[in-house]
Amino acid sequence: MGLLVMIALAGCDNPKQSVAVYKDNLQELKGREKGEIVIGEYKGIMPCADCDGIETLISLHRDNTYKYSSKYLNKSDDVFVREGKWKLDGNIITLDGVDYKFKLGNHILSQLDLSGNDITGDISKYYVLTKN
Repeated sequence: MGLLVMIALAGCDNPKQSVAVYKDNLQELKGREKGEIVIGEYKGIMPCADCDGIETLISLHRDNTYKYSSKYLNKSDDVFVREGKWKLDGNIITLDGVDYKFKLGNHILSQLDLSGNDITGDISKYYVLTKN
């Protein structure tokens, strides 16, 4: 089944269509298969108002624990780490103790706004973490 999901997504050029197709296929999967798709490391550089970006790494583990690391580039050498439990509801991932939720896409996590809505417009592409 996982191969079918990947094949279906490979032909999608439109990111919004890709997420919609991915969500539909994800809903067909059962618990264990769904978890296998989600598990892994997602990284990227998120926007920052007073630094060069926030280097972000989210690791989702099989036991439903996560590790969220962030480093403010060219501002501090400190790495901020948060750990806890994660859960998947449809294609939305919630990290206990983190204000933002994330939408699962094809090998990506897109950060949602504080109200749980998609971030829209040209800036939306900067709120994406890519799976390693």
